[in-house]
Amino acid sequence: MEPGVIAVIGTTGVGKSNLSIQLAKELDGEVINADALQVYKGLDIITNKMPMDEREGVEHHLMDFLPLDSEYSVIEFKDDALKLIKEIHEREHMPVVVGGTHYYIQSLLWRDTLLDTKKTVDDQSNEETRKTLQSNEEFLRDADTVTLYRKLQEVDPVMANKWHEKDRRKISRSLQVFFETGERQSDLIKKQHALPESERLRMPSCIFWVYSEPTVLNARLDARVDTMITGGLFEEIQSMRQMVGPNTDYERGIWQAIGYKEFDPYFTAKEKATQNSESIDTPELEALKLECTENMKARTRQYAKRQVLWIRNKLLPLCREKEVKIFLLDATYFFAGKTLPEATSLNEHAKMLLHAQRDGDVIAALESWEKKECDICTQMQRVMQDKFGTGDKANALTPALIHGPHEWEQHLKSRQHRKLKTFKTEMERDGSNWWYWKAQEHKKRKREEAAALSTSQSEDGSTSNNAETLENEQSNVSLSSPTDTTEYSSSFIQLQEDLVQMEIDQETPVGPFSLDILSLTNEARNAYGLRRQEYGRYRHHCTQRLHRMRKALGVTHGKDKTYTKRPITAETLTNEKYLHLVLFQAERAWGHAMEIKAISVAWDDPRKQQHYINRLKKAAQHAQALEALCSAKEGKVDLRTTLDAQAYAALMTGYVLFERQEWQGTLEKFSAARAIYDKLSHAGTPHQEALCHAAMDEIDPNIRFCGYRLRLAKDGVVNVEELVKMSASNKGSGSDVLMREIDHLIAQTRQEKALEVDSITWRDRKIPLRNAKIASAIVSAQETAKEVATAETTDAKMEAFDKILQAYAEADKLVKKALKEDAIAAAKVKSSKSEQNTADLNLLSTYISLSSLSHAIDRNMLLAKDIFNKLEGDEARTEKNVDVQYQNLVKAYDNVVQNLAEIRQLPGVASDHQLAAEVDNKLTYYKGWRCFYTATAYAKLSRHVEAIALFDRAQTYATEVRSSLARLPRSAVSGSSQDAFHVTEQELAELESKIRGRKCQVHAAWYLEHGHQQEDTDGALNDQLSSMNLDEKSLDEPALIKRLDSYPTSITSKAHPRVPHLVDFPPALEPIPAKPLFFDIAFNHMDYKMDRIAERAGRPKDAAQSQQQGGGWFGSIWGRK
Repeated sequence: MEPGVIAVIGTTGVGKSNLSIQLAKELDGEVINADALQVYKGLDIITNKMPMDEREGVEHHLMDFLPLDSEYSVIEFKDDALKLIKEIHEREHMPVVVGGTHYYIQSLLWRDTLLDTKKTVDDQSNEETRKTLQSNEEFLRDADTVTLYRKLQEVDPVMANKWHEKDRRKISRSLQVFFETGERQSDLIKKQHALPESERLRMPSCIFWVYSEPTVLNARLDARVDTMITGGLFEEIQSMRQMVGPNTDYERGIWQAIGYKEFDPYFTAKEKATQNSESIDTPELEALKLECTENMKARTRQYAKRQVLWIRNKLLPLCREKEVKIFLLDATYFFAGKTLPEATSLNEHAKMLLHAQRDGDVIAALESWEKKECDICTQMQRVMQDKFGTGDKANALTPALIHGPHEWEQHLKSRQHRKLKTFKTEMERDGSNWWYWKAQEHKKRKREEAAALSTSQSEDGSTSNNAETLENEQSNVSLSSPTDTTEYSSSFIQLQEDLVQMEIDQETPVGPFSLDILSLTNEARNAYGLRRQEYGRYRHHCTQRLHRMRKALGVTHGKDKTYTKRPITAETLTNEKYLHLVLFQAERAWGHAMEIKAISVAWDDPRKQQHYINRLKKAAQHAQALEALCSAKEGKVDLRTTLDAQAYAALMTGYVLFERQEWQGTLEKFSAARAIYDKLSHAGTPHQEALCHAAMDEIDPNIRFCGYRLRLAKDGVVNVEELVKMSASNKGSGSDVLMREIDHLIAQTRQEKALEVDSITWRDRKIPLRNAKIASAIVSAQETAKEVATAETTDAKMEAFDKILQAYAEADKLVKKALKEDAIAAAKVKSSKSEQNTADLNLLSTYISLSSLSHAIDRNMLLAKDIFNKLEGDEARTEKNVDVQYQNLVKAYDNVVQNLAEIRQLPGVASDHQLAAEVDNKLTYYKGWRCFYTATAYAKLSRHVEAIALFDRAQTYATEVRSSLARLPRSAVSGSSQDAFHVTEQELAELESKIRGRKCQVHAAWYLEHGHQQEDTDGALNDQLSSMNLDEKSLDEPALIKRLDSYPTSITSKAHPRVPHLVDFPPALEPIPAKPLFFDIAFNHMDYKMDRIAERAGRPKDAAQSQQQGGGWFGSIWGRK
């Protein structure tokens, strides 16, 4: 047997690496990595590698050495690890194997856990065999999973029955063993399991199992995920996404790392937004990021749980050889923040292990530990075997071996030991009052079942006394003491079921139940296969979950082959788990239907279509049953659960009608579900809102398809929201009642949110909200503002704006009332607190008024955009927009200017100089647009002179805005784009560009209309100028610089034949534009009627004339008499 090793096992994040380093330092050892992902180069964060500075100089092997595009099998690990162990022992060091890939460690320590086929492959020498092996490799690489599974069913049906039909990795491994060895894998496993125990163990081993309680470990794992994200996890995932190829297998190699697949939806949506030039800082992307983070945390916790199950079910049963010592180290206190015990409190063997000298044999120091077995658990295990027989169940109940005092204490506290100890005590205490009482409970239940059975059978007299007979038999059994272990085992199993049923029966119902259907189904689907369209796996999960819930609730369908229907009704609804039961019945049927559909498509088998529709109908029936249980008249659940159940039932029914091609009914069901989800998205948490939007995205293509089939498309486009509204209007009062319930739920949710809001922050000033009604109105407006971003049509957005303005109007009314009451109170008693309250109310009034006017501006700008689209956009040539004029656009911008003028007059704005400057700048900006469209309206009326003058005025406004931007602080100029008073450089450049372009168009239009008059004037002027010749050279051809567009016949002049005539010198006289001289002589021609003014003033005419004639010497100079 080879020299021994030390192995450290445990879940992820439990501290294995730190322990291995400490062991290596104490024992002069070297660490061998047994983590399947840490063998790859780079990606230190997603694989959780220990940094170099924390390794404390300990040598680490099989870590960070493999390229990312390579694969590393367990056979390769075993060979490399054995070679390293031999080299480490030759250096007289101790090998310490540590890692979370426990089947690596298992294959290293035991021989019967791995089928080594590498030698068989190397022994093939002839060319024909090598061609066959190459052909088999190509088949395993290129064939689809269904074909591989069928092949495995042919060659090894035992392993095919063991593996899932979509588990490509295990199926390929079983086929590879058969192709390379010529024997079936199941036969090889039987041969290797038949080896003696002494030949199974490869080397003496000491195993440390580092364990932590799940509640403490889960919190640590969640915190580690957050640390990974802040430490650069996203950068590593992006680098991995760049290496993805068309044939990448995400179930192998580095692609199995937790985090890559979990964040794939987030990065896909982010890349899509970047390609479409959309913002990546949206609430939807942030909600998706949080969802992916939670999925990664959940996946990490599930992985830790599977690691514990592997250790308990795979490794512990192998630790029966004396050469294997396993110790359980409880690391819970490390995470709880408690101090560790001192070294003196450890037992002698533990101190010998931790402080062993290099010249001693560490494995020999552990020989004093002998494995112990619990006598109670061993005895009771035989009783349980009598009930379950031999096989897997009996092996699962085999008690674990005890390896030390600490594990012994843990075993005594375990649930299994305490249960079996109670079992043994009851066996010794037969005939007690407690047993009699339990027997009476069991007899009562059997009597009720027999009575129900007798009513369903024919009245032939043979079953009339079933209840009485069963009662007598049960009475005899319950009051007598069990004489053998088998009878007692049956009683004990029945006792456990009775205890569960008794706990459920005695549970007092509490309030209305709540069931988040969307969240529950989304988590289950994502966690159990639907990310990769594995519907069979999801159906299997639903089946197991239903079995566990039915067993816990005591509503199983009888035992053995007897089926007893146990329907869930409103009377039996005493626990929300009953709702889970009905929900996952629908999910199981739906998952089965999707599985059948996928198989029928893959195998091209249309005969399964009816089976698929039947399973969908079953899912719809269960969903309708859930809707009936959650109906408002039953009063068992809250309003949100009622609406959620109605949407779920409508969705499932819509799927059935869709397959039947009943398009009108399908449209109504899908529209009802979408309308409910649309409303529920405004009455919940951000996570619930994201789920509702995701559900709507799945429904929209179905509604659009129904619209096409019903020929409801307009201009080839189907508007989903219009179809939903039309469907709701056709349904009549029932839809109105549903919408009122949803609106009531939204109002109730907003009131709850308002109670949580105690203040608001505006421009770095905190405003307290002491009035609940005011807070509710503000929250209502803020929640409604989110509908504007999600609305698709202009009418829907305008409706949302109207609701916002109405909410702010209500808040303004309440604030004014509060100010009036505060003024009355302050008139009676004044204090510093009352003055502060008045100031807060005034500031709140300003905030509400400013918010209302800001949304009014957004509404007017939306209206202006719609009018512009009808005038110059895509809808400009439609007949319905003939009456739309530019005057409507001017009116919209005039309303915006008025709104900004009102904002400028608000008290809080006038005192804030920076805000006032921003508002003034925005006001000037919109005045420029208003003047621009006014000029455009004049241009359309062919009044070009007025239009050009107005364009000049608009350019003046634009110039003022640009100069104002230069004076504003840099933070205000480059502030947030969400600021209502922010004018960007791009917006200003657009205004200036449009002014220049439209002004050129008007100039051209004026020239086309008055061009002949201008030509006559220019011709006369040119004749006059041509007569002003200076010499004879003006009669020559023009200078060369003036006729570059034509080939010159001569470049000299007649006056100077040898000198090139390039330019005219001296230059000829040409008219140039100049500013005209202005003489203000209009005053000389003004005649004031002083006599009439005097008559109206009641003064004598002579006095007026004398005053008019007087004027002095300067008056005579300027012509006044």
